[in-house]
Amino acid sequence: MDSFFYQHLISNIRSYGRILHLKFGFKQHIFFHLIGVYLPASAKKDNATLRQECYNYINKILLSNKPQDHYLIIGDFNTTSLKKGQNSSNPIDNIIPLLKQFQFKDAIKHFNSTPSITHKVNRIDYIFTSPNFLPHTYHAFTHSINEHQFFHTDHKLVGCLINKFFFTTIPVTLKYNKLSDAPSPDKINYRNITANTWNEYKQNSNTAFNIPLPNMISQVDLDQAWSHFVNLIDNLKSVLPKKNSPQHPHSAPLKMRKAHNKVFKLQRLLQTFNNKRILHICNTLLTKTNINTTTQSPYQATKDIKPEHWNTYWGSNWIPYYRFLLNIKKTQNNIPFISSFIIPKHITLDNLEATKKYLKQLLQILRFNYNMIKNNIIKNNIEYFVEARNNNLTENQSKMLYSILNRQPRTIKLTRLQYTDENNVTAFTTDPDKIESLTRQHFQSYASSTRSTHYTSPNDLPSPWNEIYLLRQDINNNIWDSLLQPLTMDDLDLVIHDAAKYKAPGPSKITYEDIKHLGYQARSYLLHIYNYCFINNCIPSAWKLAYIFPIPKPQDWNSQLCNTRPITLLETPRKLYVSILSKRLNFILANNNHITTYNNRARILGQSCLEPLFEIQHSIEIANKLNVPFWLALQDLSKAYDRMNISLLRLALLSIKMPIRITSILCDLFTNCTNQVILPNNNLTSPFSMKQGIHQGEIISPLLWILYYNPLFLYVNQQSELYFQCSFNRIRHVFHPESDSSQQFRFTVTAYLDDTSWITNNLEQLNKKLTIANSFYKIADIQVNLDKYRIITNVPNINSITLSIDDQLISLPVTKRIQSERLLGIQINGFNNHASVIKKLKAMVRAMLVTIMRKDITHDHVAYLINKILLPQLKYQMQFTILSYSKTQEIMAPLKKLFKHKFNLSTSTPNYVIYNSLFSYINDLFAN
Repeated sequence: MDSFFYQHLISNIRSYGRILHLKFGFKQHIFFHLIGVYLPASAKKDNATLRQECYNYINKILLSNKPQDHYLIIGDFNTTSLKKGQNSSNPIDNIIPLLKQFQFKDAIKHFNSTPSITHKVNRIDYIFTSPNFLPHTYHAFTHSINEHQFFHTDHKLVGCLINKFFFTTIPVTLKYNKLSDAPSPDKINYRNITANTWNEYKQNSNTAFNIPLPNMISQVDLDQAWSHFVNLIDNLKSVLPKKNSPQHPHSAPLKMRKAHNKVFKLQRLLQTFNNKRILHICNTLLTKTNINTTTQSPYQATKDIKPEHWNTYWGSNWIPYYRFLLNIKKTQNNIPFISSFIIPKHITLDNLEATKKYLKQLLQILRFNYNMIKNNIIKNNIEYFVEARNNNLTENQSKMLYSILNRQPRTIKLTRLQYTDENNVTAFTTDPDKIESLTRQHFQSYASSTRSTHYTSPNDLPSPWNEIYLLRQDINNNIWDSLLQPLTMDDLDLVIHDAAKYKAPGPSKITYEDIKHLGYQARSYLLHIYNYCFINNCIPSAWKLAYIFPIPKPQDWNSQLCNTRPITLLETPRKLYVSILSKRLNFILANNNHITTYNNRARILGQSCLEPLFEIQHSIEIANKLNVPFWLALQDLSKAYDRMNISLLRLALLSIKMPIRITSILCDLFTNCTNQVILPNNNLTSPFSMKQGIHQGEIISPLLWILYYNPLFLYVNQQSELYFQCSFNRIRHVFHPESDSSQQFRFTVTAYLDDTSWITNNLEQLNKKLTIANSFYKIADIQVNLDKYRIITNVPNINSITLSIDDQLISLPVTKRIQSERLLGIQINGFNNHASVIKKLKAMVRAMLVTIMRKDITHDHVAYLINKILLPQLKYQMQFTILSYSKTQEIMAPLKKLFKHKFNLSTSTPNYVIYNSLFSYINDLFAN
């Protein structure tokens, strides 16, 4: 053991020759438990008692877990993780479910989506951490051991990287120069602004903008008008209340801190009464020591200390505490031994032991008082937050849900990065300059294509795409007339009314709230800028700049930028301007169905994800009913918006006869743009150019993607020989079969934004379709996630297929008969087997139960969570699944039992009681 950890070791417990429990103590009352296990193998029947004892010991540890305790359990568990719903009579098999029940996390699985096996064909070596310790870990891994260099073993090594600052309690000091930091902006408390304050703001805006509208004839004039608008808004916001952010907020109340300081100060005083300490300090005051500590006890040796050295020692150690002890005596005068003891002004050999005994008793009293204060504060806090949660049921449901469901926004701080250097070696850095350089480089090339081509006309495209991008003769030029009309105040008022609240602003810091409460004069000024932009095909130069805020992907970001995705913060007035154009374009697309194909209409008015799901599920049901083979390929496109080729987008818009002015406006929004990434301490990277693509945060981006992607669907829909086809008889009269009519079902491809599904009768058709798609992806700079390809079929006993796309062989696994794939949030099975859907429903109910079962909530909270949160999710999952009444009751049984418990009802209470709307009730899943 390292000497540092040895100094902090509190206890060392060995149990049954199988468990080693090390407890370490650190500053600020932090305890770290390192538990190594080598659990007995399940196959050995003679170890039944030992297995039960190991289980009981670990269960005892978990039950005694306290908030200040941090656990890391590592070793050979000799068991694999049980599947959900699976039970075992072997106690060792139930240890992992026990850890998960106490919210312990499998560190290897947390940092690796597909954990490696550690022994032969199974994973039996694990690292589990308590939930409060997981944030202090960087990475967990599985590694092979070189038996020639180390030792021989048939297991792989499991390891975990831990932040050293957790043990040293030294905060991570950022190297960013505070002198060069951008000043922290005053955050406005928009949630608590009163109506009177907004009225004053509105009146001030009418006064401030009561000026002639600017006369703009050039880009410079437009930029000046925009700059003037920003300055006036900044001045208006001075009347809005700012958020109170204390620079050094204390985590504990003042009363508790005072009690803790008394305990701490008295402990320091008692250290000065240690005889060995007295001898050591006094010996250093002597030029030559005459005190013999080898033959005398420390107490006897203190009698030989010279008076001048004694007085020097106690003069610096007792006098500063004398008044402190007198103040304590005044406050604790009701305790007999405190009031009766006379605190000496000076420490002598005669009163040394008596004073020391008094201080020890006093320390016990102060510790008791501190614990009383602490427990009362904790109790009051619990009562306060429980009461607040109860009130939020009617006043602020979002806040209540965040509290009950443990929802916390996941963020990252770019204070450290893991990267690959020029020698292809993984490196780690905390240098701010290096972090800025790596961050800037990553997001500039986030989705850039190495073969991006500039297209000026359809003739630049290969066949057959050059014909697809020609002017569409089935589209009338007049359908775009409404899009060319000047912007009106009604247009602006509508998008302002629909704007979301409390959203992050762009570089100018202007929010939706700032614009919503502007008066008529200010809105007229903004509308004047909009119309100049609309008529002259331009936007203010400042609108070309956007901030990027990195957030983690679903998995842990592990200090790697590749595990993050960008959130783009655009100027709020720009988003309102584009929103007006988006509403007009959406209305035209919704009323002219022929502009886009029927199977590529996501985000258009009146459309939802139901249409593509319905087509796919209908195909599966017909194929299985008629015993017709089918093949379904699910594609996921990588960074679809970020890889869009603007020149090809222009050709796609012109092919549908969109006016040149509107086409130029839309394409110019994403041309010559620059970005800056937000770094810690309000720093920003230097601006960098956006090489290609469109902003994900732009409201019109989904519509532009549909139009960009539509040529592929136009061409594929023309290939009638590649359709999935089924013929069947439509029954018109059950007693007259001769009246049946022959029907044909045809389907080829469907998409919801970047989720594309291809269906065919055989592999040859599928191969041809994917080859066509791949040729389009090449010219459109679209990249397919090959590792996210999913193949579904109703042909049994096929584990994998090999496709030849552009003379490249691609081997893809086929989803098994009992498995399903997730598409747009629901489970799809090739054999129309709904077992996976039922399993998913039970898992969702179980997840809700585990989250709320130990919460101090009422039956009203449970009813709200079931009716408003869980049931809509379950209904979406089972929209293509018909379940019996008994099955729905079985699925909801755990939550019904919990609701009855919170309602103080017996578990045998009939269901119709809790479904009764006369009082607080839950909805019946079967009825919904």
